[in-house]
Amino acid sequence: MLNNSVKVMEPSFVRSFKCAGETCPDHCCHSWKVTVNKKSYKELKKSSNIIIRQLANDNMELTRTSVENYAHIKMDDNNNCPFLDENTLCNIHKNCGHQALPHTCQEYPRAFNFFGDQVEASMIMSCPTVTNEVLFNTEAFMFESSSKLITDLNNGKIGGLPEDNLPVWFPTIRDFCFNIMLSEGLSFNERLFIMGMYLKQAEPHLNNPAKLAQMINSYISMSEDNTLQNMYKNLPAIPALKWHIFQHQDNKFVATTGVKLITDEKDNKNYTVSNSDLRFLACREHLLSALRDDKDEKNNKKHSKTDDNNTGEMFDKMLAQANNSLLPEYFDKNPHILVNYILYYLYHHQFLLKEHKTPFQFYRIMLVDYFMLTSYLSGIAVNLGELTDEWLAQLFQSYSRRSQHRINFIEGIEEQLKSAGSESDAAIFSLLK
Repeated sequence: MLNNSVKVMEPSFVRSFKCAGETCPDHCCHSWKVTVNKKSYKELKKSSNIIIRQLANDNMELTRTSVENYAHIKMDDNNNCPFLDENTLCNIHKNCGHQALPHTCQEYPRAFNFFGDQVEASMIMSCPTVTNEVLFNTEAFMFESSSKLITDLNNGKIGGLPEDNLPVWFPTIRDFCFNIMLSEGLSFNERLFIMGMYLKQAEPHLNNPAKLAQMINSYISMSEDNTLQNMYKNLPAIPALKWHIFQHQDNKFVATTGVKLITDEKDNKNYTVSNSDLRFLACREHLLSALRDDKDEKNNKKHSKTDDNNTGEMFDKMLAQANNSLLPEYFDKNPHILVNYILYYLYHHQFLLKEHKTPFQFYRIMLVDYFMLTSYLSGIAVNLGELTDEWLAQLFQSYSRRSQHRINFIEGIEEQLKSAGSESDAAIFSLLK
């Protein structure tokens, strides 16, 4: 199997990727647990380059969990990879070449997923360069195909859904979702609403391709006669639900940054916050600043929780201010950005089938992600008086990095939806209003 060739589909954002190297604002060689495969471990420990050999002997720790996870690199006191030089470039890559890198370092930020009998190439948006390519490239999802050996794709590590595991509904439903997101006659939120309604109603019929196709034709007709648009228009807004979901998700994000642990007087230990954490917290600080209603409150602790009694009302006003003018001004000029993000979500995450989610469960998680991002964007826009490319890219990249290891993140979202009483269709869709 590994020696076989396979058809690989590559979108433009994959083909155009070039590592930013020392100019990267959030390089990937810090704050990670970098596993080392057995072959790399042994070769680095015996490297003919004395610098690499010494670094490997001092900074790699055996785990022997598996051939791929045979050891890991111990980060330094600043949580950076000890193999970096003074210019934050990799000494292994510089002195020994790409093939000498551990598999983890060779592969990131690339990802490959089976889609039936072909493979889809993707990249991970926790990388700033990937974020820019996905969001700002107007042709990000123009595809080209080629034939490649499976062993040449991330050392043969390919995820996704091979032909035997691809559900019968998957191609039909994903094609419909793609087509809806590219429907220029609809507003962006109308597209998301129609997608969600279809995924909800399709769930009882996932094993019936003919019924799914019939439903698509029905949805196209209801879109053409404005039935679905009117349904969206009549959706209720539920400000309390928005604040509940935002507050709980935001507090979870802050709890995982280590912000509250920068200084801990009880045990007298010092903690560091990664550059990625700081990039996310800088975006969040704009939202906190937008929520403060007097100058005295601006002297409060910079990263305090957003759970004051009156903050929910202020949060709703902030969203309204941003959505009335600031966000439309930006996205009317850049309509491809949010479309590209949802296309990426559909393409890269493959409906979260590996996490055993149904299409509508996937949609609910995606919608909460979208809601959180646009909430932070609202805070940035209100605080600065405008939304800029730089702040948007910083938010999407740092948010993606925070949620990259998604299992606990996904379960947390679903728990919050339940606790918020948002099990009904109207409740979850109200996040779009």
